[in-house]
Amino acid sequence: MNRRLPEHQYAYGILRETILRVRGWLPVVYRSQPLFSLASFSREFGQCLRAGLPVVESFEKCRLVIDSSYLRERWQDGKRRMQQGESIADSLQDARAALPAFYLPTVRAGERCGRVDDVFLFLANHCRLIEPLTTLLRQLWIYPLGIMGFGAMLRAGLRLATGSPVDGLEILIGFVGSIAWYFAIAAIVWLTPIRPFFDEFRLKLPWLGELEHDLASCRFFSVMALLERSQCDRIDTMIGVATRTVNNQAIANQLKEVVRHLEEGFTLAEAFDTATHLDDQTRQTLRSADLSGTLQESYEYLATQAEARLGPRLRWIQMASAKIVTALVVYCLLGEAIRIAFSS
Repeated sequence: MNRRLPEHQYAYGILRETILRVRGWLPVVYRSQPLFSLASFSREFGQCLRAGLPVVESFEKCRLVIDSSYLRERWQDGKRRMQQGESIADSLQDARAALPAFYLPTVRAGERCGRVDDVFLFLANHCRLIEPLTTLLRQLWIYPLGIMGFGAMLRAGLRLATGSPVDGLEILIGFVGSIAWYFAIAAIVWLTPIRPFFDEFRLKLPWLGELEHDLASCRFFSVMALLERSQCDRIDTMIGVATRTVNNQAIANQLKEVVRHLEEGFTLAEAFDTATHLDDQTRQTLRSADLSGTLQESYEYLATQAEARLGPRLRWIQMASAKIVTALVVYCLLGEAIRIAFSS
């Protein structure tokens, strides 16, 4: 069946897709991800499933003790949906705005291979690992934004107090306009075809590129190990499922190309050799595994090594984040104080 849109509908199709992406992206901007609560829920739910307890009752008990009120309320209907035969991943959809992008695809992969307990235990550890990085990135934009907003309101109030309402209104309009402009740039970079180029640029940065690579490798090869252990799909289907857990679009696009090369008759080693965003050691390990027939062990090894490298880096981020945020807040406070002094 040909699903291609007629030429006169291209503009409508692009506009509709843009609106859908923006609607899914906006809640993520203002809502923080409760990663500690999510890690606690995933660990307890995974342990219940590993112990052989009923899925629905285990989910409801774990939901009721979640620290995050948002997750607890949004998953209130999860028990009923599971009882009606929906999958676990579909039952968790209501809290999608507060979940990391890789969470639901990883749960679906676990359900696909029948290793849901292992998947939730992996998610518990991974959410705990990335919490410092996620918190730092959020603080780096939300604290300065709050300080600049407060400063703009204070300067506008001073203008109103001195009998210059027009000047005060101009200050507020200028602040709102600049914020809208920054968010528009972020939306263009994050939601349009520009994003793979932006993600590829991040991979070329010395420290950030290594962190992006290890995050992608940890998720991708952990899911591949689960799927390989269960032997539930063909290798190309397994790669396609695991690719959905990778957030970096540049890496994800190369993994999709690996699937295409496999369909064209390439061997696994030849297909992965085209994924240049994976480092040489990773590709060499996959070549050796393809020849020796030890793919599951190699996937587990690559996932373990990536997680081992992530640990020290993310702990360093946790120690450095407080100093970085403090310095940024002081800088913004000084800048706003200078603006207020010169505007009064």
